[in-house]
Amino acid sequence: MRKISKETLQKVILLYFVGKFREGVFTNYRFQKVLYFALKDLEENPFRYQHTTYGQYSFDAKVILELLNELGFVSSSELPNVGDAGEMWAVFDKDAVEHYRKILLSYSQELVNAIDTSIKEIGYLSSRELVTLAHDDPGLQSTPFGDTILEETLLEKVKVDLSEDECEDLDLIFNLGFNRGMEKLIAGIAETDFDLGRVEKTASIL
Repeated sequence: MRKISKETLQKVILLYFVGKFREGVFTNYRFQKVLYFALKDLEENPFRYQHTTYGQYSFDAKVILELLNELGFVSSSELPNVGDAGEMWAVFDKDAVEHYRKILLSYSQELVNAIDTSIKEIGYLSSRELVTLAHDDPGLQSTPFGDTILEETLLEKVKVDLSEDECEDLDLIFNLGFNRGMEKLIAGIAETDFDLGRVEKTASIL
């Protein structure tokens, strides 16, 4: 068993979660609540949830979702300001969702089953039905406003049944600093007066 960073695991969880929705997750409220109900009975919880003005809410999950948007893995678009208003989140590469699933299965079958079940059973409820379900949740009702409903329990490094190379690749792919560095490198090469013909001539002389 090898290890990946917990931040990498959290990103893969959200990519799989968002990608499992047919056309993306409509509204931040739906994102927060369907994810909460997927995670609330797990032994190891990847995100902290608090009792907020919006009910069960994970600031950590929202930050990572926005980071995935910045990295180019998910898209964000504004929904019309009617009824179920807010943002819609979707993965750019729908074909990669099965790959995210395999990564998560190397960590926990229980987690994958919980996400699948939550999306299937409550992911497409009407806004009113979802609000009622969230409001009636015993975890919310028994937790004072501002307190933690679910505590994040991941270690800094989590075990996965992947090769060492796969683990290293995953940690690099989802590293914001690495991605920004690569963008600068590519931009620098594009702006450089680089003549491949001259390099080939020089190499032949040497």
